[in-house]
Amino acid sequence: DQARRAGATCLRAHRFLIDKSGKMKTVPPAGPDFETAIFTITASPASVVIWVNWVEFGDEIDNNGNRVSTYHMNKLGSYFWDNRDSLRALRAALHNIMDWAVYVRLPKAKELHTKVYETMRTERSSLGPKRKATTTPKSSPQTVAAKKSLTSPTP
Repeated sequence: DQARRAGATCLRAHRFLIDKSGKMKTVPPAGPDFETAIFTITASPASVVIWVNWVEFGDEIDNNGNRVSTYHMNKLGSYFWDNRDSLRALRAALHNIMDWAVYVRLPKAKELHTKVYETMRTERSSLGPKRKATTTPKSSPQTVAAKKSLTSPTP
């Protein structure tokens, strides 16, 4: 269940960033959303399982104007710690995932974060200039006494 929850959470967060970036101005098309697919891993003392997680958008649209979505999870492979060939296969699978992450997903993620930053900066600047406080906070008598004791020379 950990991989399923983690996968769904990451997919939802990635979709939120896409929406926040302004990249997705319309309802996404029906079908699988490969742009947000992620990999999760579960491990036990005996084995490791690699999963791929993705969202699939249905044809129906909900009351908020969003497509009804279904979260999917599929096992890519199971690997066992006590089997040398299995460990080689695990390393190969992890290296393939890392290559995909670094060379395919990371540039897209950086572009997405830049768009989110620019969108938030634009939204913030449209609120107008920052206002300065019109009043200064009053210090309590205890605070004034403590400041005096810190700055006063000791006899």
